[in-house]
Amino acid sequence: MDKNSITTVAVTGATGFIGGALVTELIREDGVFVKVLVRDRRKTPAAWLQNKRVKVVEGDLHDSNSLSELIKNAAVVYHMAAVLRIYEKNGELQKTNIDGLVALLNAITKSSQKVKLIFASSIDATRSKSDYAKSKLRGEKLLLEVAKKKKNIEPLIVRFGNVGQAEEGVLAGVEQIIKKNNWQSHVLYYLLGNKFIYHIEKKALIKQLVKMKNTSTGLKVAELFGKEVMIKDSVAPPKKNLLAPVIFEVWKMLAKITKRGDLLIYFSLRNGPN
Repeated sequence: MDKNSITTVAVTGATGFIGGALVTELIREDGVFVKVLVRDRRKTPAAWLQNKRVKVVEGDLHDSNSLSELIKNAAVVYHMAAVLRIYEKNGELQKTNIDGLVALLNAITKSSQKVKLIFASSIDATRSKSDYAKSKLRGEKLLLEVAKKKKNIEPLIVRFGNVGQAEEGVLAGVEQIIKKNNWQSHVLYYLLGNKFIYHIEKKALIKQLVKMKNTSTGLKVAELFGKEVMIKDSVAPPKKNLLAPVIFEVWKMLAKITKRGDLLIYFSLRNGPN
């Protein structure tokens, strides 16, 4: 293979549920050399360690040296690393979802190399009041602000829905989500929260993510769910939910009846009054 025809792609969160599948698919692409950031090399899949088209960089988002090594010569960076928590705890969302992004942006701007940065956000970024959604929306705005000042970063924000393994469709995917998590919370959330079930099959998501490395974007946002791909020109603030105060009172009543304080915490964060 001609070295000049090889595109170097870097991935953070490479050992995660989505990141791992993304790396596996990228390796299959012709003309792609993949660099992955992992915390512990010993827990890295053997197939990656043995593959000459993969370079494993041991470190984390708060290690400037490992970040510099990760993005070196990379034309595309997938930022998949994130902490998924509905509410903040011990500063984990801030440390990973915000501070980690800042560190990556600093490494890229310091390198001065031209990089397409594909940022994994969430479909809930502008549809939810949870701490996780807020961290993703802050990340989106931060990325676009830096990209406007630093011309060596070409940003693409990708908001995707709930990811399922099922190939049978949305209902099967939702069933998996409910079985995997607390079913009371999920059923009540979708029935009473007036929320659309934003589901996307894992294979479909990975296919779209891989395709995006070759797509010229500018300052745009892509939303992926079901079979839809929606492109937006900017990051819009969350829309106000007029039913939120009523829904919030319903959560409080349910929490008292079921003696489930965690339901109140969960839903007040997502649907509390504006």
